[in-house]
Amino acid sequence: MSRSLLFAAVIGIGAAVAPQGWAQTPVPNQNTTAGQLPGGGIPEAAAQSRLQAAGLRNIRDLTRQSDGSWRAQVTSAQGVDGQATVDANGNVSLGDGVSRNPMPTPR
Repeated sequence: MSRSLLFAAVIGIGAAVAPQGWAQTPVPNQNTTAGQLPGGGIPEAAAQSRLQAAGLRNIRDLTRQSDGSWRAQVTSAQGVDGQATVDANGNVSLGDGVSRNPMPTPR
């Protein structure tokens, strides 16, 4: 009987001493990679940077889609207007008629 009384006393003291927030601390969302938004996708500034890095200019009407991608009206380096998409992982795809900056040919 004294063992169970001792056990109950130790448990009671442990519960009284332990900080209250330990069991209630939320775990951060670990399903996102660095630079991604919690709901998926990348921030607007990152999407704009990806479009600029693809050689596109005059980026306008940049809007986030429900799947985490971004769509924008853009002008290619050749002066062709069209639509571009940045997917949730930051990959740029271009609509018909729009092309990226031509890559220089190695010499």
